[in-house]
Amino acid sequence: MRTDSGRSTADGSPGIPDSLLFESMVRVADLISRKVSAALTEDELSLSQYHLLRILSRVPHARLETTEAARRVPSHAPNVTRLVDRLEARGLLRRQRCDEDRRVVWVSLTEAGTNLLRRLSGAVEAAAGDALGPLGTQDRRLLSELLNQLQMSLDTEHGTSGWIDDPCGAEPSRRT
Repeated sequence: MRTDSGRSTADGSPGIPDSLLFESMVRVADLISRKVSAALTEDELSLSQYHLLRILSRVPHARLETTEAARRVPSHAPNVTRLVDRLEARGLLRRQRCDEDRRVVWVSLTEAGTNLLRRLSGAVEAAAGDALGPLGTQDRRLLSELLNQLQMSLDTEHGTSGWIDDPCGAEPSRRT
C-alpha cells in the first residue's frame, strides 16, 4: 500500500513517509554504484559506459538505435553520443547508419566489448554481492520482486523499457 507522511497502512499503523523511502533508495543505489564503479576503475570504464555495454549485450542482435540505447541507460546520461564516442574510440562498440533511413544510427558491441564484459563480470558480481551481502536469499528474492513491481509501474507511467527483468525487450523496429 502506498503511504505518505499522513497516511496509515491497511492495519492502521503509521506508514513510512514516501520521502524517506525515496531517500533510502537513492542512498542505497549510490552506495552500490560506488562499489561497482570501483570494480570498473582499472579498466577506465564509467558506470554509464558499463551499463551501455551490458544493455547491448542483452538485446537481440546485440544492437540498438542510439535513441533507444539512451532511454535504457539506467542513469541520467546527458549525452549518450559522448558515451558512444568514447566506447567506439576504444573499439568496444561500433556505430552504423541504417541504410533505409540515414537518421537512424545503430550501436552494437564489438568482440572487444564482449570480451571486456566477460572479463569484468566476476569483479562486478563480487562488488554487487558484497553490497548485497547482508541480505539472504529470501530477502534478495523479495527485493527483486518489489523492485520489479515498482519498475514496471514506473515504466508504464513513463513509457520506458525495463532493464531488471527484461533488460532491453525486443529490438526496435526500423523507421520507414
